Amino acid sequence: MSLLVPRPDPHPPSGSRDRLGRCDPGQHDWAIVLAAGDGTRLRAITVDEQGRAVPKQYCSLCDGPSLLEEAIFRARAVARPDRVLTIVAAEHCAFWQHSVDEATRANLVVQPANRGTAAGLLLPVLEILDRDPHARISIFPSDHHVQDESVLLDAIDVALRTIHVQPNAIAMLGMTPDAPESEYGWIVPAGSSRSVARIREFVEKPPVATATRLMGRGGLWNTFMMVATARGLVDVVAEQLPALVSAMSKCFEVQGAERRHRLERLYADLPTHDFSRDVLEGATPHLRVVRVPNCGWTDLGTPRRVAECLARKIVPDGLRQAGRPAPVVLRHSLARLAQV
Repeated sequence: MSLLVPRPDPHPPSGSRDRLGRCDPGQHDWAIVLAAGDGTRLRAITVDEQGRAVPKQYCSLCDGPSLLEEAIFRARAVARPDRVLTIVAAEHCAFWQHSVDEATRANLVVQPANRGTAAGLLLPVLEILDRDPHARISIFPSDHHVQDESVLLDAIDVALRTIHVQPNAIAMLGMTPDAPESEYGWIVPAGSSRSVARIREFVEKPPVATATRLMGRGGLWNTFMMVATARGLVDVVAEQLPALVSAMSKCFEVQGAERRHRLERLYADLPTHDFSRDVLEGATPHLRVVRVPNCGWTDLGTPRRVAECLARKIVPDGLRQAGRPAPVVLRHSLARLAQV
């Protein structure tokens, strides 16, 4: 069970609407959950009883679902379970092989090595494009928490409508800030009043004084959630990183074991590229930002933000899914850290 959004019926009746009043996902609606990161910024409180550093997406906040499970439930609100792809790291096999349900295991994309967020996003996008040339994709990081999911899903609806009209655009979700946060990336819209706007610039983790000015100019927190067509995403990446797209696309000329072998050989020598810095910052003509009203979103990137999230008591106790206990409960880890 999700904390806030019930897991949807994988085969709802045609034409029905979900509990939030949205139409059922269409046949070309897909989602990607990004779960291949190492979560190093939170390592101080994500160590299990054996002393292993556990990537934070496999941890739970408060004895409930893991952050990865929360993200999968979120993705299933916009795409059928069989059209939600989760990208994981081969080196994290000990964590993901027993911590996801059967539908998720059937749609895992295993990345041979960490070569940055550009490759980590392009790989599942090409997998979807191979299956559905008309796909439109909602992309969710796996290590965030949202208090009011309905507000977020309303914004995703706006983003989906945006790319329906502008299929070559990438619609990014920008969160309305409630503080001049210096540890988030910021998006500066070109215009401060529209719900959907072009993007003027990105500012990565500015000092508080700069963040205060950005907030006054209508700046938004960059959530790294976005919506785009599969073809549009690949084309934008190809403009900025043509060698990466060319090399990875060649892997999709074959199937099965041969594809896996090509990917392993490619990743062995693949340079690291950051999607925000190496793709998005050079692609602003293709980008739009959808303003998301404050909904209690946090990326849980530091122990301070975890503590603030727990202090709001937005995560009820006792919602652990049977049979898949999280290796680390962040509430307990913070309590131990405070005693040191």
